[in-house]
Amino acid sequence: MNIRSETIPLYKIVLSERFRKDYGNIDELADSIKERGLLHPILVRPKGELLFELVAGGRRFAAIKRLGWTEVPVRIIESEDELSLRTYELLENVMRKDLTWQEQVALTQEIHRLEAERKGNQTLEETADILGKSTTAVHADLKLAMAMEKNPQLKNIPKKAQALHVILKEEEELIKREIASRIEKRVKMEGGNAFKRRLVDSYLVGDTRKLLESVPDEHVDIIEMDPPYLGLDLTDVRSAEDNVHASMHGFHGNYTHEELVELHRHVLKHAFRILKQGGWLICWGSVKHVYDLMGLIREPGFNVREHPIIWIKDRAHNSAPEINLSVNYEFALYAGKGAARIHKPHSQSVINVRTPIPSRRIHPTEKPIMCMYNILEPFAVPGGRILCPFLGSGNTLIAAHYLNMTGFGFELNSAYKDSFVIRVKDLPESYSKLIVEETLARREEGNQDEC
Repeated sequence: MNIRSETIPLYKIVLSERFRKDYGNIDELADSIKERGLLHPILVRPKGELLFELVAGGRRFAAIKRLGWTEVPVRIIESEDELSLRTYELLENVMRKDLTWQEQVALTQEIHRLEAERKGNQTLEETADILGKSTTAVHADLKLAMAMEKNPQLKNIPKKAQALHVILKEEEELIKREIASRIEKRVKMEGGNAFKRRLVDSYLVGDTRKLLESVPDEHVDIIEMDPPYLGLDLTDVRSAEDNVHASMHGFHGNYTHEELVELHRHVLKHAFRILKQGGWLICWGSVKHVYDLMGLIREPGFNVREHPIIWIKDRAHNSAPEINLSVNYEFALYAGKGAARIHKPHSQSVINVRTPIPSRRIHPTEKPIMCMYNILEPFAVPGGRILCPFLGSGNTLIAAHYLNMTGFGFELNSAYKDSFVIRVKDLPESYSKLIVEETLARREEGNQDEC
């Protein structure tokens, strides 16, 4: 490819469609060029007899125009090979440090495509050699570029590593869905796993606001609900990649306070209808809006008890440790319908249970099985029935089984049911065996941390 250097009038340079869209801070670059001069001439090619087409250097060209230059140093490429020319442009751009990650992966994809078109075939190794990258890095870039074409929301993630995390999470969920489907079929076919069949069947996927309407009056003995907390914007507490992943599946989580109030009001109205006389409601919430929550629970006719249930955790949360003490607990209000009585008198309102093992957590706000067992036990009626309108991890159903109760519940996100089905597959039949397995798992986790 023949390249020569010249200085040409600025008006002779014409722009074609540019691959790069975001030029960033042009004023800053213009100041740098004004102070130090143009260190890297822009790249052009002849267009007709008098004009030149810009090949690479659009950001520098924009800065020079802003400075009011009339002439500019250029490198002129004499080439009619469109594929080679396009690759040259992309190579110059892809090596620049000021590209966004979105632009960089799109450029990598374009180079790979053009080389494949020019030669008839192109391997990852060959593209990696051209770009001076590892094969793994090129593979990741191509995967990201293809994913962005299918899900444009990925472009909103600020960092490439976060976007890759979303893609890996999607792939993991697809694998889990297939595994869960196979387990579910096997569990339903095996006669010796009646309790596992019952658990799988009791996890219903759908909108709880609609599904509650089909539940008969006075049908259950306990309702345990863990809704999105009043005043909580999930987009504030979730990571950027988790927000994009949620939005890709229609779970935006960005509710207004008024929307959350209406959600609570709707669910609590049906909860009061569905609960038997003498039954119990357990509802998790946030300290900031505890009085609002108490008011909403009282609206349909529940009798809210004065002291809440407190779950003391072994891990604390603190977003501002310089001004606030760390929070190592969560609370739930409990309320009765009619003349409700505690079935295990003298039970305590404070529960000390460790948070789930991180590697085993299947839901961001998951309460451990042992936590739910201890919370439900004072209210549990052997042979009774429990409803969970916001199932999440499904641990409430498992705890209910160990308390000789049956249950059912609803969850909007089918991915959580997949994880629940996989958990049920290896679930021990007795609560005592679960405690032993949990103890051994935590001991193993501690050994790994030491290593």
